Amino acid sequence: MKPRRLFGALAGLAALVLAGCAPSLRPQASGLDQVGDDEVVAVGRVYLNPPLAKGQQKVQWGIGMDYFRHPYLALGDAPWGDRELPQGSDLKPLNGSVQTDWNTWFFARMPRKDFWVQMLIYFTDVTDSLDCASCHSANFNWQRAYLPVEQRVTVQPSDKVIFIGTYVFYRDEFNHARGVRVHGDLKDAAALIQARFGAAPVRVALPATP
Repeated sequence: MKPRRLFGALAGLAALVLAGCAPSLRPQASGLDQVGDDEVVAVGRVYLNPPLAKGQQKVQWGIGMDYFRHPYLALGDAPWGDRELPQGSDLKPLNGSVQTDWNTWFFARMPRKDFWVQMLIYFTDVTDSLDCASCHSANFNWQRAYLPVEQRVTVQPSDKVIFIGTYVFYRDEFNHARGVRVHGDLKDAAALIQARFGAAPVRVALPATP
């Protein structure tokens, strides 16, 4: 098979495989009209220190591969606790996460109840290969970094928009967690929040460590 045709087959197959296992991510809101009566908008962002340098994230280009270029902030109804971290080629561990970009504000719709910020997840090496004998199956191999945090965000019944701050995740050269700090820099996001949600009151709801 010619290289260009092989690449096209790989990209198409990757799209089909990923479409079948696409994670259920937290929806984001661009206005209050998109927020249900039983929902709250959580505003925040994530930053990696030190940031990923060139070559530290290896993701092949292709259709459906965009999932692997983003960081994910995992949110849940309970702390992650002592459960093992997911491994293998599966996107389901991203369920309930916010897909975002580094140092970019997100506006995630959440059920109006307390939730836990569990961990930061990002991909460091993603490759795929095609079984040319059958041209019907793809083998995916990827490596993920997990930086746990486990902090609780308290939601009040009257909340509509809450500000959970900037999460700065510290790592070593092997992508092992070295700690996390949360900065309550609401002034940096105030203009964007007002542009999206008008005069809706915003409460600073910085998380608490148990």
